[in-house]
Amino acid sequence: MAQTPEQAAVTGPNAHAWEMFQLFRQMTKGNFCFSPFSGHRVAAMLAEGAKGDTQRQLISLAHLATEKEKRAREGDIIRQELATGAASGGMSLEVANSIWTPPAATLDPDYVTWAGKRFGAVVQALPSSDAVGCASKVNQWIREKTRGRITDLVGPRVFQHDGNTVLLVNSIYLKSVWAQRFDPRATKPRAFTSATGSQEMLPMMVQRNGFSYADISSWQCLEMPFSGGDFSMTFLLPKAEANRAAAEAGLNPESWAKLLSELGHTDVSIMLPRFGFSTQVDLQGLWQAQGVSDAFDQTKADLSGLIPQKPCWVNQVLHEATIEVNEVGAEASAVAAAAADPFGPAEEQLKPRTAIFVANRPFLWLVRHKTTGLILFMGRFAGG
Repeated sequence: MAQTPEQAAVTGPNAHAWEMFQLFRQMTKGNFCFSPFSGHRVAAMLAEGAKGDTQRQLISLAHLATEKEKRAREGDIIRQELATGAASGGMSLEVANSIWTPPAATLDPDYVTWAGKRFGAVVQALPSSDAVGCASKVNQWIREKTRGRITDLVGPRVFQHDGNTVLLVNSIYLKSVWAQRFDPRATKPRAFTSATGSQEMLPMMVQRNGFSYADISSWQCLEMPFSGGDFSMTFLLPKAEANRAAAEAGLNPESWAKLLSELGHTDVSIMLPRFGFSTQVDLQGLWQAQGVSDAFDQTKADLSGLIPQKPCWVNQVLHEATIEVNEVGAEASAVAAAAADPFGPAEEQLKPRTAIFVANRPFLWLVRHKTTGLILFMGRFAGG
């Protein structure tokens, strides 16, 4: 199927998203959330400052184009589409990048210019020989960019290398309201069965309305648009908890595209828990599992396009993401450091089917930009 330039630009980030999902979902049977796009942006910024095998491994990890100018064009397309989508929907969406440098480090001027032009990255100065002060300054920036949702991602030990630490940070903040809100008066405690089989009472939101819905293979798939229609949240509910692990293992760009192609306008009765949680993780192990080794090895790392004067390597790739879903809408934030119509013909829309979507057991969720298909946030909710 032919792709638009906008859809083609997110092929790499979304391939990266599903690979990271497969690693995340094996780490726990419980809750997790992350922003694959945030981690992707950090990998992309690092790749522009890397050379040789170090760069090739980062390009492979993030499914980036091998040509620098093509990487730039695709990045520009994504930035413009996200900005346009947020403006048209009246929602809050901010993607911010920063590069934190100590006095001892001198960045390559060409890299600084490129990062500023292509990533909107701003170079920030760190205090000299003050690990606590460095952490405090970076965390203050993160708090401001995520509206206080993420407060203490970076600790002093990140800056323990004699004031030589250079930190690349990406933050994403999103807040929007449902196009069709839930009535808070209808929210009541109802039973939710966790992955272990135990039951707990959680506040369950209910409504009946017309949504994009599919019942296919091992999943019920429900897409709920946010106000403005450019962004949406998709819920994947396994048909049987016993088969959830196998169903999750089968998710990839191809199966995800198949699910989306089956969506049709449907009258749906929804029961969905109100939930919120956060996940913090060092992505180093996950990146290494995807073949990035040299960047973390001080004897092999080549980041001379970032700092020409001295050898440097990646020490940590810190990431934290939060999600909150309630009757009004959703709020999500994340920080990482270091063409068929899916709704079918209009005739079908006039004859909606009826479906029941009861999320009273573990399910997956994704927040995406609908025009491009870019996945911004994803995770699993398995109970409170």
